[in-house]
Amino acid sequence: MKKKYFQITSWCLLILLVMSLYACKDKVEEPTGNYEYDYMPIDSGHYIIYNVDSILYASQKTGNGGGFIQKNDTVRYQLMEFYAGAYFDSMQGILKYRIEYYKRKTSNDAWQQDRVWWATRTVTNFQRQEDDLKFIKLVFPPREGTAWNGTIFIPKTGQFEYLENWNFKMTEVGAAKTYGGFSFPKTLVVTHVDIGRDNLITNQLSRETYAKGVGIVYKEWDMIEKQDVLSNWDNPQNSNGFRIRMEVSDYFPK
Repeated sequence: MKKKYFQITSWCLLILLVMSLYACKDKVEEPTGNYEYDYMPIDSGHYIIYNVDSILYASQKTGNGGGFIQKNDTVRYQLMEFYAGAYFDSMQGILKYRIEYYKRKTSNDAWQQDRVWWATRTVTNFQRQEDDLKFIKLVFPPREGTAWNGTIFIPKTGQFEYLENWNFKMTEVGAAKTYGGFSFPKTLVVTHVDIGRDNLITNQLSRETYAKGVGIVYKEWDMIEKQDVLSNWDNPQNSNGFRIRMEVSDYFPK
């Protein structure tokens, strides 16, 4: 009787041991330490409204004499980035966050849906699909001087060849800054590319400032080429390209 009881007990212990091993295998390990994910909030209902200034530079020849006419088209509008919730992508096996964008000319106008992007966050980075381009926008935890290949998912061919020189780098981590009349006690800057001011022909600049608890509060983006080397970049002549500035106007939650 004792021998039979011992055999039953042994089998029970073995089953419990196997079950515990499988439970440990399937358990997702939570990251330890402060990864400061709140530099890029993704909670449903979170939004940021930006004031956007966009300048399109276009140079046209006037004839055979080598002259040109510089035409600059300036557009100002508001853009809202709204996090509309998460969904599970069964094809890729990841949780995605839907980001809806809305535009309006002024604060008195109604919002019109502009486009939809999506994002995902791993333990160590934040990725965002911007139209056809998937970027690694941030890495965690944020550290001064951290550099990474933010365009690793994008082939640098054809129309995307310009991304070959992009090397993401994080600076000014924890700096206090003010944008749109708001004071942000902790921010960081991510520079994607900065080939410009000392270059007489080509100006490529892409840089974003993140505020803790808010997300991107300021963005600079220049893609300009000019033939008049004597003109400065503040007012480039005989040039083609664009310049965009986005600055936070409002956000939720505060």
